[in-house]
This record gives sequence, structure tokens and C-alpha cells, in this order.
Amino acid sequence: MRWPTRVYTPQAVIDGLIERVGSEAKRIQKVILSAAQERKGKVGISVTGGQAVVTVSDLPRESPAEVRFAVVEDDLAVEVERGENKGRRLAHVGVVRSFQTVGEMGRKDGERSFEVPFELAPEWNEQNLRLVAFVQERRTRAIVAAATVPVSRSETSPTDRQSSE
Repeated sequence: MRWPTRVYTPQAVIDGLIERVGSEAKRIQKVILSAAQERKGKVGISVTGGQAVVTVSDLPRESPAEVRFAVVEDDLAVEVERGENKGRRLAHVGVVRSFQTVGEMGRKDGERSFEVPFELAPEWNEQNLRLVAFVQERRTRAIVAAATVPVSRSETSPTDRQSSE
């Protein structure tokens, strides 16, 4: 992100470039609609037996970018014991369980694939897990391509799933 480092709740970050107060739904929706009109690259994720293959192509910009991969879990909650939310139960989505940079590329690279082994911890709820891959420009931190697929332990047998969002 290019603005001064600050983290607060609630916060929304769109395409890695624009941040808004998360409670300002109309402003966020307007920014999302605008960002959706911009050209994006393509990311595909296929999953076979505890390994993902992330395929990236058609990046919209020339600058070098990093290909990133995460396992995320939805539908989590925490009981707050202290602070301004003491006594409340807060719901969470998209909690990052593991995260790694899997490679680099630029627009001139055409299409490239990256093999990504990943593990699922036994305490994670398999119905709520997703794999996320995105391409982030190194200089601007802009997100120029992204995809997500659901994943479960039952997919540790040979299967092939793909997504390009």
C-alpha cells in the first residue's frame, strides 16, 4: 500500500491501492465498481493432492510483480476479553492461515505456472477453507490479477479444480 502505514477496524482495501473506512458501504461500493472496470490479468488455480498449480497470464502492466498464495478460512469468531469490544463475539472471514510468495513475473513473461505445495492443519474447518492466488505489483502494490477456489481435505486424492476470477 502506498499511503502511510495505518491499520484500523473496520478497513477496506481495494486492489491494494485504495483504502476506505469499512463502515462506509456506499463509498466502498463506488470504488469497487470503478476498480472492476480496469483491465486485470488472469489467474488459474488447479489443485491435485496437496499441491496447487497457479497459472498467471495476460498481466495488464509492464512492471515486475509478485505471485502470492494463501490458504484462508471463513466463518471464524472470537470472544473479545478486553478493550472497547470486551464481551462481544466478533465474526471473521478470509482469515489467512498460511501465506507465501511463490514467484515473480511481468507482462512480457506471457503465461507462467508455479507449483505450490500446501498443508492444511487439522484444526482448520475444511468446509470453510479457500485457496487464494493474486499478483501484486512490486512498486505500487496494486493487485492486477486474482483467483480463489474452495479446498478440503477430501481433495488430497488426485482431482483438478480451476478458477479464474
